[in-house]
Amino acid sequence: MSRFITHLFLLLCFAKTAQAQVIWADPVFPTDNQAVTIYFDATQGSGGLANCNCDVYLHTGVITSLSTGPSDWMHVVTSWGQPNVNWKMTPVGGQPNVYSYDITPTIRSYYNLTNPNEVIEQMAFVFRNGDGSLEGKNVGGADIYYDVYPDNSVFNMTLFAPTQQAIFTSIGAFINIQATSSQQGNFLVRDNGNILLTNIGTTSINYNLNVNSGGIHLVEIEATNGTETIVRSFTYLIPGPTVVEALPAGTELGINYLSNTGVRLAFYAPNKTFAYLLGDFNDWQFSDDYQMKRTPDGTTWWIDVSGLTPGQYYAFQYVVNGDIRIGDPYSNLVLDPSNDQYIPSETFPNIPPYPAGKTTGIASLLRTAEPTFDWQHDDYDRPAEDKLIIYEILMRDFTQKQNFETLTDTLDYFQRLGVNAIELMPVNEFDGNLSWGYNPTYHYALDKYYCTITVCSTTSTTRARRPRFTSARC
Repeated sequence: MSRFITHLFLLLCFAKTAQAQVIWADPVFPTDNQAVTIYFDATQGSGGLANCNCDVYLHTGVITSLSTGPSDWMHVVTSWGQPNVNWKMTPVGGQPNVYSYDITPTIRSYYNLTNPNEVIEQMAFVFRNGDGSLEGKNVGGADIYYDVYPDNSVFNMTLFAPTQQAIFTSIGAFINIQATSSQQGNFLVRDNGNILLTNIGTTSINYNLNVNSGGIHLVEIEATNGTETIVRSFTYLIPGPTVVEALPAGTELGINYLSNTGVRLAFYAPNKTFAYLLGDFNDWQFSDDYQMKRTPDGTTWWIDVSGLTPGQYYAFQYVVNGDIRIGDPYSNLVLDPSNDQYIPSETFPNIPPYPAGKTTGIASLLRTAEPTFDWQHDDYDRPAEDKLIIYEILMRDFTQKQNFETLTDTLDYFQRLGVNAIELMPVNEFDGNLSWGYNPTYHYALDKYYCTITVCSTTSTTRARRPRFTSARC
């Protein structure tokens, strides 16, 4: 009976909220020795399966103590693109676009974990139609995760709504807050330190916060069982008026290095209402100081950032109209949270850390006071067009180490062949690490999977509007 009541409560909660989770679970705090039912709302996240009128299948694995990072799925028990009935989800009656799937008899046995020392930390999911041509993922195309808890006796609290870390809103709006704790206790809701709600002796809250003042608000949801306290938080804000100001003379789109401690960022985004800059320099927190200016023609957003440490990498993104997060399209170097972990350290050592937990999607990198690359071979004679003997290379397959440094070590080989020009297949930043390169994501960035740190980082401050290392001459 208690399981039925929990199941009903969850369905009612998510039917009422306009900011539902992509997935939720029954029980809410599953351990690896329990069965669990996973619910998926196809309208949330990427929305790729919303109203698809199709069978929906799950693709799933786990993140364990042996995983190398958040994208290192282990014990994947499904195969992509196969309409296997064992992976088919069940439509939830009365809830269009909501599907369920039972993981039984326990999470640990379902994923075939036999090593008792391997701890399941999260279940990982992507949802699809039968052939995989449609996908249901998280916001920004990210994988979907659900925590697995070590012990039912441990006090936990989950914030179901809102799902965003930052919400842009307006006076008079309501923000739905839903939270559940694993043990009975007390809840508090604070808005910039002011108590809005106190619930005593409960395991859940469902509260509508009324937005009645402007500025930036930090909302904290606190749960305590008498001995332990857990706090979850989110921010809501009402954008201030946009400053309209022309671009300073000489400013180009992208990163403009003004000094060893300052940059100007300019971003083309016409017909938008407001834009903010987030990055390591403001700890990824929204602030009036980082609301971007707009040019009089309404097409370009820009901002100056000062006080940077010379030679230090800073990751950043633009947030446009509150729901678009994007790196700078002119970036020469980016961070990819899904693929960077698989780049060999020999090729690109010490990749700057991704701001995990603070943002999602690809982030751009900037660094002031970048050492100037010492060009040593700029006096060669270019062969006449009718004398060119070109060798086309796919970096991925040509050398075992798959990087530029190894390629330069083989130039004598090309000379012995009689080749006098090398044409590289696209080396711009592309989806994944293994590609022919015809699926670029950031056209002006070199993919770090091919770069040594010298090549990639030096090119990152090149003002040329295309990468310099697109070809090599023998």
